[in-house]
Amino acid sequence: MSNIIRNHHTVPRFYLNRFADTQKQIGVVELPGAIRVTRSTKSTTVARNFYNVEGLDAPEDFFEREFGKIEDTTAKVFAKVLDKNVWPLEPDGRRAIAVFAALQHLRGPSQRNHLGQLNTAMTRLEIATAGRENIRQFANDRFGFVDLRDDEVERIWQYAVKPDAVPSKVPALAHMSQLADYLPKSVKYFQGRPWTLIRFARKSIFTCDTPVSLIPDPHRESYEGVGLMTAWGITLPLSRHVGLLMASTDPVIDANISFDRVAAGEFDIQQPPSASFARMFNDASVRNARRHILHHPDDAAIVPRQLPEPTGVEVDTSGVEDLIDAVQQMDFTQTNLPDPIDQETGFSQL
Repeated sequence: MSNIIRNHHTVPRFYLNRFADTQKQIGVVELPGAIRVTRSTKSTTVARNFYNVEGLDAPEDFFEREFGKIEDTTAKVFAKVLDKNVWPLEPDGRRAIAVFAALQHLRGPSQRNHLGQLNTAMTRLEIATAGRENIRQFANDRFGFVDLRDDEVERIWQYAVKPDAVPSKVPALAHMSQLADYLPKSVKYFQGRPWTLIRFARKSIFTCDTPVSLIPDPHRESYEGVGLMTAWGITLPLSRHVGLLMASTDPVIDANISFDRVAAGEFDIQQPPSASFARMFNDASVRNARRHILHHPDDAAIVPRQLPEPTGVEVDTSGVEDLIDAVQQMDFTQTNLPDPIDQETGFSQL
């Protein structure tokens, strides 16, 4: 058996190299911007054993190796677009980019954090709904715990009703299970958009540790959130001089154009570069970055001096806190609490 791969790029090295110099060095800005260094792409966005799963009827690094196959295919399509100036793409190449974008959307630490925070919020709401007097039964039914001591019951209750609970840590198995389920379902949300390619001659763009950015629909209220279905657009910087915008589906829906025609690339175009397009890509990368902005070493000056703080918050749980408060005041002999999550809607907002 070959050696197990331990060091995993959560943003692929072939992608990072498109923003690196000839020595494979890339600029890394740590939010909020005080630390700015240059590193090898070999050691950038690397996490130890991030995708490895033990106990399956497959090698421990099965997922990392499968991702590598997708990356190899995508790298060849990148080479066509970036090195040979091919555009639009043939359907197979276009699908390869869509699969890569969907994979990148689902594979990173942000998605694993999302799972942990959502699981924590829903578990707390379930405990609060069960009530303090039913915690032993809840713990037995849900987790197989038996004979909880009084202090353990109290600790579980306080975990449920006190705000700012520490999110549960999600194992790689749970993350990879979700990814295997969602990836085939997610690709269509990338394929089904008309794509616009912009090649910049004088302007440069940068990327980040979460390079697939969802652009909110300006006609929607901010509280509605943004997901693959509802985003006005999706940006993916391809290199320091090329950006891909997966544009709104509204025009093709309004014109009653079939998904197959859009997915085949019939409506893909190339737009002239502009400062506004460059700003759109860079603003999206700043908003979507969790910890790092990534740029070509010669483009350090275009990264803003003032950047947001790093964030690990993926789920707004303020509504859950309100529900927990309400649950504690409800009379469950008279009222049934509705299911707090519509699973289909929850998926569409990923």
